[in-house]
Amino acid sequence: MVLGMLIISGWILVYLAAAFPNATWTKTLSYIPFFTSELMLVRIALGVVFWCEIVLTIVLMLVAISACVWFSARVYRLGVLMYGQRPGLRQLVKMVWMK
Repeated sequence: MVLGMLIISGWILVYLAAAFPNATWTKTLSYIPFFTSELMLVRIALGVVFWCEIVLTIVLMLVAISACVWFSARVYRLGVLMYGQRPGLRQLVKMVWMK
């Protein structure tokens, strides 16, 4: 449900960004990896983006993807050994930082 709400909020922000492509909040949110794929495309289509901003958002997305893959691999590796137990937030934090 939370991910669905984030996706819907991203699409709502797309319509607002089309109206205000140079607004500070539009520029700021276009650098956050979850909203980059929607907001940066709108800014590129409207022609208000420099090439260095595009490169920066690509780098930020690659870093975010790498971090998510690392986190998921840690949780999966230790979660499979738990044999079906449902971990809480405290256990997930312990799993990520365990060696």
